[in-house]
Amino acid sequence: MDHLFLNIVGILFGFTIMIVGAERLIKGAADLALKFNLSKAFVGSILVGFGTSAPELFTSFYSAYLGEGTLSAGNVIGSNVFNATLVMATCLMFTFTISKVERHFVNWIFILLPSILLVVFLRDLSLSRFEGILLLLPLPVFFYILLKQGNLEEVVESKSSLAMSLFWIAVGIVGLYLGSNISISSSLKVADHFNLSKGFAGAIILATGTSLPELVTTIIAGIKKEISLALANIIGSNVLNTFAVLGGAALFYPFSVTEVMGHQNTFIYLIITIMLIPLLIIKSNLFHKFWAAILLLMYFVFLTSN
Repeated sequence: MDHLFLNIVGILFGFTIMIVGAERLIKGAADLALKFNLSKAFVGSILVGFGTSAPELFTSFYSAYLGEGTLSAGNVIGSNVFNATLVMATCLMFTFTISKVERHFVNWIFILLPSILLVVFLRDLSLSRFEGILLLLPLPVFFYILLKQGNLEEVVESKSSLAMSLFWIAVGIVGLYLGSNISISSSLKVADHFNLSKGFAGAIILATGTSLPELVTTIIAGIKKEISLALANIIGSNVLNTFAVLGGAALFYPFSVTEVMGHQNTFIYLIITIMLIPLLIIKSNLFHKFWAAILLLMYFVFLTSN
C-alpha cells in the first residue's frame, strides 16, 4: 500500500510539473514570438495550442521510445477525447456566439481529419514510419490557415527580455521532460498494481493529466470572454496531438497498439468528433448547454469502455 501511495503521489507530482512547465513554455514562447512581430493569430492559436499539447508531446514520444505504443497512442486519443468532451462541454457552459470564421468549413476538416486518419492508420494495430510522415504533412496547411484567419486577440503582452523568454522556454521544456518521465513510470506501476491495461493507463490516467492545461486554458478563456481562444485551443490541440505528436513519435519510433486502442477507441473518437460539427452550425446557447450534457455522456462511455 505504501508503494501504491507513493506511485499515486508520483503521478500527481509529474502532472504538476508538466502543467507548470507548459505554462512557462507558453509564456516564454509567446513573449519570444511577439518580440519578432509574429501575428496575433500565431501567438493565440499555434503557441497556446502547442503549449497545452506539450505534455502529450513529451509523454507520447517517451512512451514510444520505451516501446509502449499503446501508452503513446492511448495518451493522444484519450487527450483528444478529453478535449472534445469535457473541455468542450466546459466551453459550452459559457454564453457565446460562434463567429463566421469559426463556422468556416476548413474548421470542419481539421475537426474530423485527425480522427479519420487514426481510424484508417491504426486499423492494422500499428503506426509505421511512413504513416507518421503522412500525419505530419497536414501541419503546414493548418499553420498557414490559422495565420490567414488572424482573428484572435493578442493573448500576451511581452515585457520580458529576450534572455528571460529563452529562460522560461528552457524551464518549460525541462519541466515537461521530467514530469512526463515521472508520470509514465508511476502510471505503469499503478496499472500493474490494479491489473489495469496499459490502454487504460494511457487513455485515462495519462490523458487526463496531460489534458489539464487545455481545461485550465478553456476556463480562463471563458471567464475572460475569449471563447474564440478556447475553441481554437481545443481544435488546435487535437490537431497538434494527432499530427505532430503521434506523427512525430511514429516517425522516430514506429509502434504497435492493442486491438481495443486501434479499433474501439479510435472509432469512439471518430463518433465524438462528428458530434462536434452541429456546434459549428447551430447558434443557440440553449442547444449548446444540451449538447454539453451529451458530450459528457460520451466521455463516460469512453471511460467505461477502457
